[in-house]
Amino acid sequence: MTLLDTEPGSGALDAGVPASRRRWALVLLAGALALDTGGVAVINAALPSIGDEYRIDGSTLQWTMTAYAIAFAGFLLFGGRVADVLGRRKIFAVGVALFAAASLGAGLAPTVEVLIAARALQGVGAALSGPASLAMLSQIFPEGPQRNRALAVYAATGGSGFSIGLVAGGVLTDLLG
Repeated sequence: MTLLDTEPGSGALDAGVPASRRRWALVLLAGALALDTGGVAVINAALPSIGDEYRIDGSTLQWTMTAYAIAFAGFLLFGGRVADVLGRRKIFAVGVALFAAASLGAGLAPTVEVLIAARALQGVGAALSGPASLAMLSQIFPEGPQRNRALAVYAATGGSGFSIGLVAGGVLTDLLG
C-alpha cells in the first residue's frame, strides 16, 4: 500500500508509515490548499491592470473574482462526493491538474471571456482537490495529537495562502503588469 493509497474501502493507513513520508504528504496537501486559497486572492491587486488591459468596466471586472468563488463554492460538495466514490488520490490529482491548466489559461487569456472561464475552471479544480486533500490528510495521520497537529498546519497554510496571494498579486502586477 502506498502512502496516499486512499481508494474507497481501503481503510486507514498503517500507523507504521514512516513519519517522514507523512510529513511530505502534509507538505503536498497543505501546499495544494495554499494554492487554492491563494487563487482567490491573487487577482485582487491586479484588477485595475486587468480592467485597463481588457478595457472592461467594474461590473465585468468583478466577474474575474466572482467566477472563481462561485465555481469553488458550487462544486465543493460535488468534489467531496466524487472523491469518495472515485478515489481521493485520483480526484486530488485531477483537481490540481485542472487548477494548473486553468491557471495557465488565465495567464494567457486573449479576451476577458477566456479569463473569466479560466478563473471558473480554477474554482472547479480547487473544489475537486480541496475535499480530497482533507480526506487524505485525515486518513494518513492517526487520530489524536498527530492528526490534530497536521490539521493545524493544513489550516494555517490555507490561511497563509490567502494572505500570500494578496501580496503575490501586487508583486506580480508591479513586475509583469
